[in-house]
Amino acid sequence: MDVNLAGRIKAGELAGPAIDATAPYLNGANTFLQMHTVKTAEDARRHIAYWSDQGATSVKAYMQISREALKAGIDEAHRRRMKVTGHLCSVTYREAADLGIDNLEHGFFASTDFVADKQPDRLSGPGPGPAVRGGRRRERRGLQGARRYARGEACGADLDADGVRDVDPRPAERHRVSRS
Repeated sequence: MDVNLAGRIKAGELAGPAIDATAPYLNGANTFLQMHTVKTAEDARRHIAYWSDQGATSVKAYMQISREALKAGIDEAHRRRMKVTGHLCSVTYREAADLGIDNLEHGFFASTDFVADKQPDRLSGPGPGPAVRGGRRRERRGLQGARRYARGEACGADLDADGVRDVDPRPAERHRVSRS
C-alpha cells in the first residue's frame, strides 16, 4: 500500500507528503512466516530490484542477513538511489558500516560488535545486553564516532545498552546521509 500511495502522490493524483516507502525486509533464513528469505547475493539484488521497480525508496535489512547478501543489497539499493537501514545481529555494526549501510536501528542495544563469541554471519543470541556495558563505553563511543559521523551515517536510537541517551543532539546533522 505504501508504494501505491507514494506513487499516486508523486504523480499528483493525490495531495500528500513525500513518502519514504520501505520495501519488505531483506533477511536471511528465519522463522518469520511473513518474511521472504534471501539466501544469496543474487537473491538480495533481485529483492531490491523488484521493490525498487514497484516504487520503494528504502529497505530494512534484518537480523539473519549474511554479509554477502547485505553487501549485494546495499550496492543494488544505492545503484537505484534507495537507502538501506538495518536491525542487525548476524552482521556487526562495524561490518555494516564498512559495507556502506546508511542507517543502523536501535542503537547499541541491538549491536553485536562487543559480543565475545560472535561468529561471522551468525545470530548471536538474544542481543548483547551486559556484554556491552561497563568498561566498553569508550569502545562504543569510538565505533559510534568513527563510523557514524565521519561517513555521514545515522544510528536510530534514543538509549544505549546502559539506558543512557546515546544520540547526537544535532538532529539536522545526525540524520544527514550523503552518497555520491
